[in-house]
Amino acid sequence: MALDKPRSRTELKGEVRNRRTDMEKKIKNAERVVKDKKIESRTAQSLRLEGTSDGANEVKKAVQHAGEVTDKEHQRQEKDLKAKVLDKARKLETDLGKRAQGVKQDIGKLKDAIGRIDTAAAKQSVNRAEQGAQKDDRFLNETKREQEQDRTRGEKNIGQQAEVIKNTKVAFRS
Repeated sequence: MALDKPRSRTELKGEVRNRRTDMEKKIKNAERVVKDKKIESRTAQSLRLEGTSDGANEVKKAVQHAGEVTDKEHQRQEKDLKAKVLDKARKLETDLGKRAQGVKQDIGKLKDAIGRIDTAAAKQSVNRAEQGAQKDDRFLNETKREQEQDRTRGEKNIGQQAEVIKNTKVAFRS
C-alpha cells in the first residue's frame, strides 16, 4: 500500500497532540458518567421507600431508568472515543510505522551510495542526507511510540470505566 504524500513533522506532532487532547476530554466526560452511575447506585441503596407502594414503584422505576440511561450514555461515549480517537490513532501508528520502514530503506540506500562514491564533497553531501534520514527515522519512531502510549492509555481508561459501569448496580435495599 502506497503512503500519502510526506507530511511535516509539525503536522504529525500536531495531530498526535490534538488527538491526545480530544481523548483526554472524552475520557473526562465518560468519567462524569461513571460518577453519575455511582451516585445512582448509592441513592438507590439509601432510599427508604416507606411511603405508598405506588410511590415506591414510581421512584424505583425512575431511578432504575436513570441507571439504564447512564449505561447507554457511557456505551455511546465509549463507541465515540473508539471511532473518533482510538481507531484513528491506530491508523496513524500504522502510517508512521510504514513511513519509518521507508526511511530505513532510504538509509540503507544512502549508506550504500556513500560506500561507492569516490568524491569527498559528494560523499559528504550524501552523508548529510543519511543523517537527515536518521533524524526522520528517530522522529517517526518516537512519534509512533507516543501515539501508541496515548492510545493504550485511552483503551485502558475507557475499559476500566466500562467495567465500573457494568459492576455498579442500581439496586434497592429489601
